[in-house]
Amino acid sequence: MAEKNGLVDRDKLYDISGRSRKIQMDLAQKFNIPYIPQPGGGCILTETDYGQRLKKLISIKPDFDGSDAQVLRHCRPVWEKNLFFAIARNQADCIALKSLAKPSDTIFEPQNFPGPIVLVRNFGGLIGQEEIEILGKRYLLQYSKKIPAASEISMAMIEK
Repeated sequence: MAEKNGLVDRDKLYDISGRSRKIQMDLAQKFNIPYIPQPGGGCILTETDYGQRLKKLISIKPDFDGSDAQVLRHCRPVWEKNLFFAIARNQADCIALKSLAKPSDTIFEPQNFPGPIVLVRNFGGLIGQEEIEILGKRYLLQYSKKIPAASEISMAMIEK
């Protein structure tokens, strides 16, 4: 319809075909597009790593919600006791995890050194805030580099 109505001129389109992404990557660079999603076969459930993460989530929290499933896409997951630690792998993950935080989640963020944010989700609510603070900081430091002697880490409990 778009072509018939004159909205799209097929002669001005690129002739991208096949599995190579070279033309797409060149275009992304030309137009300053910073985030290029990984190619995939479609449904995220076909990705082995994600499927295993989701299976683990289902076994721990059968009544999980969409936010729980989305967080799994943007982190290195660690499960300890009834706590889920979502450790960002890159800047995009940091942004995504902050936006997916739910009330009662706790976010740890390095202040004076480079490192990932860590989102902690307390499934079951049985773990106290003191223990969450100890473990959250431990995981943040474990996955950080260039940690100064006097490291500063902010901790915020989400209250939306």
